[in-house]
Parts: sequence; structure tokens; C-alpha cells
Amino acid sequence: MNNIMSENYLLDRNVTITGNLTINKIVFVSENISGSGIKNISELIGKDEPYEGNLTLDNLVILDKLNYVLQVNGTTTSMETLNVETLHLDEK
Repeated sequence: MNNIMSENYLLDRNVTITGNLTINKIVFVSENISGSGIKNISELIGKDEPYEGNLTLDNLVILDKLNYVLQVNGTTTSMETLNVETLHLDEK
């Protein structure tokens, strides 16, 4: 299974992806995330089980202080990585 999502997703739980992960942009946030333009990744892949298959995301946001772990059993490809203190995202 391949899902391609062009949304902003927040890593809101520990996640295991059994296939490959392709991300346009990974944003590491150290302090605060605000706005309505971000969804929890659990809304896309479920709340408990590993994600079976390959996944392609436009933007993945990781809030450092939540300490969630992303494990990918295949390969991970990212085009851009940003480190910011705060992030505000509004819906498009």
C-alpha cells in the first residue's frame, strides 16, 4: 500500500512503518506548535498498530519535547529538514 498525503502531520505517538517512508519536509520543533493546519499522524495511519506498507508525506512535524519515536523498517527519504523553535500552521 502507498499513501501520498499533502498535509502537515504531527508525530503524535510512537510509529512503526513496515515499508519505506518518503517525506518532502521534516520539521523539528523544540517549543510550541499552533494553528489549525496540522493533523495528528494517528488520524492517517491509526492509533495502535504498525503502518503496513510504504508512506509518502509532504510535511512531518516532530515536537521534540513529546519524545515520540518514528521507526521505519525500509528506507527513509527526506528532501528537506528544518529545526525551529515555534511553528504556526493555518489551513490552506
